[in-house]
Amino acid sequence: MAEVTAGLVKELRERTGAGMLDCK
Repeated sequence: MAEVTAGLVKELRERTGAGMLDCK
């Protein structure tokens, strides 16, 4: 899911603080 990494990661990072870790 490379398409869902810029917008989702940014939102997840602000919500959970670990969007990248959660995405992978």
